[in-house]
Amino acid sequence: MQCDIETASVDAEHLNKFCEENGFIGWFDTSAKMDINVEEAVRTLVRNILSHQDAFEAQAAAAAAAQDTGDVALGDQRDFDSPGCCS
Repeated sequence: MQCDIETASVDAEHLNKFCEENGFIGWFDTSAKMDINVEEAVRTLVRNILSHQDAFEAQAAAAAAAQDTGDVALGDQRDFDSPGCCS
């Protein structure tokens, strides 16, 4: 595999173990400079994100619950700089 830095090396066994232990689907050996596997990596990322509709639904439910309690949820779009928001 060509790489941006010819002296760079990858410990595939270590990366595979890291992915498995931390719930990652996998990793790609990529090179933006040489345009190697960049598109494939991005497509895989997006495809896997979109395949988890349950996560989007859980986030929407958490945001709705936070609005009911006045808490701030991740992704909350309220304008906190407007007058009266935190009074």
